Amino acid sequence: MLSFAIIALSFFAVFFVTFALNEVSAQISNITYPVAELGSCVGQQECEAYCGVPSNYSKCAAFAQKNNLAIEIPDDKKAVFAAMQKGESPGGCKDEASCRNYCEDIDHIEECVNFVEKFNLASSDELKEIRQMADVKKAGVAFPGNCKTKENCLKYCDNSDNAVVCMEFALKAGFIPKADTEAVSKILPYLKSGGKLPGGCTTRESCDTYCNDDAHVTECINFAEKTGFVSKEDADIVRKTGGKSPGNCKSKEACDSYCKSETHIDECVDFAVKAGLISKEDAEMAKRFKITSGPGGCKSKADCEAFCVVNQDTCFQFAKDHGMLSEEDLKNIEEQKKFLESLGKASPEWFACMEKELGSPFFERFKAGKLTQTEAKSPALEKAQRKCGGEMAQEKEAACLALSCSEFESCLKALQSSGGDQDGEQQEEGAPNPAVNAKAQSCQQEKINACLAKSCSEFDACVNALQQGGGKQGGQQQQGESDPKLKAKIQACTDEKINACIAKPCGEFQACLNSLGAGGEGGAQQGAPNPAVQSKLMTCFPPPPSGE
Repeated sequence: MLSFAIIALSFFAVFFVTFALNEVSAQISNITYPVAELGSCVGQQECEAYCGVPSNYSKCAAFAQKNNLAIEIPDDKKAVFAAMQKGESPGGCKDEASCRNYCEDIDHIEECVNFVEKFNLASSDELKEIRQMADVKKAGVAFPGNCKTKENCLKYCDNSDNAVVCMEFALKAGFIPKADTEAVSKILPYLKSGGKLPGGCTTRESCDTYCNDDAHVTECINFAEKTGFVSKEDADIVRKTGGKSPGNCKSKEACDSYCKSETHIDECVDFAVKAGLISKEDAEMAKRFKITSGPGGCKSKADCEAFCVVNQDTCFQFAKDHGMLSEEDLKNIEEQKKFLESLGKASPEWFACMEKELGSPFFERFKAGKLTQTEAKSPALEKAQRKCGGEMAQEKEAACLALSCSEFESCLKALQSSGGDQDGEQQEEGAPNPAVNAKAQSCQQEKINACLAKSCSEFDACVNALQQGGGKQGGQQQQGESDPKLKAKIQACTDEKINACIAKPCGEFQACLNSLGAGGEGGAQQGAPNPAVQSKLMTCFPPPPSGE
């Protein structure tokens, strides 16, 4: 609630005239204490103090004149006093009482403010207010109820029935602080439509006093809602709670600060339940984990879920810090994070297929990672992933099949590297694509044929590269076992190497044979020794004579 300003219309000439009671004067002995005319003062010092108050000037002046006492005027007020004695004061007033009466009339405000300004009788702020009032009068703005004096204006505006007139006057005159202008602009339309201020209050102070009483909560919150100071939702909360906030906090900042303390959590949570901000289930969790707001300061379950969709790391850390997660929960969340990361690699076609299979509501929860454990393991989801993953994989594999062997292998490797993604772009386990297998075997045979066409010196390197590229172990022997042509080539090249060793001198023969892996076996193939190698061995290493 806020008040409107009514600037004081009266003029107070502050002369600070001091009445000195001359002790040596004969008249001093004629004074009898207490002096009824001077507030019943009981001594000279007390009487001087009484006359030092500007509002007592008239009484003291009359008493001084009656008793022939001297009047001392401060140097800075002598010019004012002289002007008044010459009749140069507003309306020719001679003392404070007559000046007050003359200047309280708004029609004399211009003359009075000029006098105040000339003799510096008011502070800069006071002078600014008086000058502002004079400018309003000069501009022809009608005063509330055509009031002429401060008392009349205040009396008129103290009646809440005149609130509209007084507020509009205050706005036109510029007496409403900028911070309150918007609020007054909200109140005026409500009052013009027949609305009333709570309890008939007319100022900020009186309205605050009235609305701070618990008995008036409903009336005041209804007013605040109708004038647009609070939303219907906030007004409903006040009505539900009877205006009783935790710790009687008065602002959002104060309430947040109060509810951050663990000692106030139960009180704040109970308030939130009563206000309908959280459910009883959420309240139990809040009390158990000693929290009154979630990550990012979210207050409701819906707000927290919305925040956590795009701030998962923050929410995960919040839950860990407050001990809200079990080991199983932590594991599931880690898996969920990986799942959401993998969705970024999925193709648009896969998304469209999944939405078609699952339906939009289920798919949106799936995409946002909001499925319950039951939904995450549902047959419907597994079926959709198999179907959409299989369809996407088949389409991509079909594109690979149309490529040359060198491009086909690169295409297939790219598919295999993404085979762990959530879109399931791979053939169902145990059901390989026959066309892909046939293409792979054809390309493998093409490479083998290329090796067979090479000389023995190049053949070994070609076959080794082929086996390494295929990820197999076991050398030429394993490849030869599965391909007769390759087996024959391997044997021919081996024989060529052995014959080259046989042609060497005995001193080099054994080392050459060892380098082939033949060793002391005489270059024998499994179950079939090489006769030429055996003969060379007998020549180079004849047996000792019989008996030696």
